[in-house]
Amino acid sequence: MNLSRAQKVRLGAFVVSGLTLFGGAVVSLAGLKVWERRDLYTVRFTEDVGGLEPSASVRYHGLRVGRVENLEVAADDPSAIEVTLALSPKTVLREGTKATLDASGLTGLKTINLTGGDPRGAIVPPGSRLPPGQSFVDRITGEAEAIGVKIEIVANQLAAWTSEENRTRVEKLVESTTSLSKEIELFLATNRQPVK
Repeated sequence: MNLSRAQKVRLGAFVVSGLTLFGGAVVSLAGLKVWERRDLYTVRFTEDVGGLEPSASVRYHGLRVGRVENLEVAADDPSAIEVTLALSPKTVLREGTKATLDASGLTGLKTINLTGGDPRGAIVPPGSRLPPGQSFVDRITGEAEAIGVKIEIVANQLAAWTSEENRTRVEKLVESTTSLSKEIELFLATNRQPVK
């Protein structure tokens, strides 16, 4: 099939405009704001960041304000992971703001939640390093240790209450109560007529 020059130009224009529309639809559906300016901040985590990926959401008290831009091993500290956050320029961070790792549902993926900050404190400029906060896993671990200590105290008290000496006392108390109830029954049986 031979196409004229005009038909080839129309076909080429159709293909180019179709690809342009398709690319624009993909970009808008993915929520990517390609030309939007972002403020960059860094955070260093010394804990495990497994499940945190580039493009993971960054939230400020639960509100999505940006994404994770990059993750890499810190050049001066191989035990730390340096995470670059790209935040909306409208996000105002104050001194005391901390970045914590949070689990995102049951998938095992992680997000970063920015919390705290003194409303009267100075504004943290873009390019600054934010301090890491205590993650959910760290809080659970700390609470589990406190619960373990309390369980140990209760177990020690139960062991003291059930010692041989206390068990002997309880047995004597039960025997005394049994003999007392028998004596009361005997007393009532012998004195039933006079009582009536």
